[in-house]
Amino acid sequence: PLDREALDGAQALGRAYQPIAGLTNELNVPIAIAAFAIAAGAMLWRRRPEGVLMIGLALLARSFLDDVRGLIDRARPSGDFFIMDTVGGSSFPSGHVTTAVLCCAFWFVFAAEILPRRYVRRTRIAAVVVPALFAISRMWAGVHWLSDGYGAVLWGLCLVATLLALRPALRRACVASLSHVGWRLDAAPAPSRAPAPGPAPLPGAAPQPLRPLPVERPEEPPRRKAA
Repeated sequence: PLDREALDGAQALGRAYQPIAGLTNELNVPIAIAAFAIAAGAMLWRRRPEGVLMIGLALLARSFLDDVRGLIDRARPSGDFFIMDTVGGSSFPSGHVTTAVLCCAFWFVFAAEILPRRYVRRTRIAAVVVPALFAISRMWAGVHWLSDGYGAVLWGLCLVATLLALRPALRRACVASLSHVGWRLDAAPAPSRAPAPGPAPLPGAAPQPLRPLPVERPEEPPRRKAA
């Protein structure tokens, strides 16, 4: 029942949602390629090659999604509602949403490492909103249930969490491999942000004057008395 109510709610958006649905349904592949490529290039620029390896492994795992869907073999939505797209194959999990989750999860994690501080929060908000828009678009088109969308979210987040757990090992592998071609990297990536300043003074406290540091002077040799 919840699946049907969510699908009816998405289709109730009507033509007002059509621009977003057209963007996410028709241009999902070019958008994903561009987003993954920009993230990979930024990670290389920040000397974090393990991020590129993580993205590659995620895309490799994504290529097996059709096999997983074939094992589950869930039928596409059908009923007395509009079906605005004709696709075949199993319905669970949604391929569009899975790709969006993988891409946005990497941007959410890597944002603090590859972007200026003022853009991190905006990027992370967008990384949460975009997969939701993809899920709504697939229901709007009548080709996926709500459960297909959150199944894709769970599958994608589990995959990204696994790769994050393996990140230290992937970093060490990249350091060992790239050292043979003359690219020296530290075993741990350098922090992307400046260290936090010291504790702020208490409100209303008077500023403490600066005191000169004591200077040690060399001892003078004892003077001899005149005979």
